[in-house]
Amino acid sequence: MGQDFSSEVPVCDAVRWVGDKQMTPFDSSVLEELKQLEGDRYPTLLQDLLELYVDWAPGVVAKIEEAVKTQDHPTLESEAHSLKSSSGNLGATKLQQLCHDLEKCGVKHDQAGAERTFVLFKSECQKVVAAAQALLAKY
Repeated sequence: MGQDFSSEVPVCDAVRWVGDKQMTPFDSSVLEELKQLEGDRYPTLLQDLLELYVDWAPGVVAKIEEAVKTQDHPTLESEAHSLKSSSGNLGATKLQQLCHDLEKCGVKHDQAGAERTFVLFKSECQKVVAAAQALLAKY
């Protein structure tokens, strides 16, 4: 059986405590499912996905930030869509929703909405990347 990441994530800025329960920006059931997919053929699946995400996501955030600043709605739409999918695959559901909101702003050319949403998006993305790095430190 795989590890229960909900109780093993190290305390860092990306981890919050609610009462006596540790909360991360990841849905622990999604991480657990990915961990259970590991086997002889691909024993480091979750680790590899987290490493790819940590390396890739900041560049996408920079592209989204530039797209918001320059009102490049097609780029905003496509980059937000890309990060939405990857975030959802790792169980970063709040970030996935914010990416969806940015994607819609790109489709609708809603510049004011994009600017408002970007502030929340960037903060959540920083939490997700930090939490992913904390998980990687366990390997």
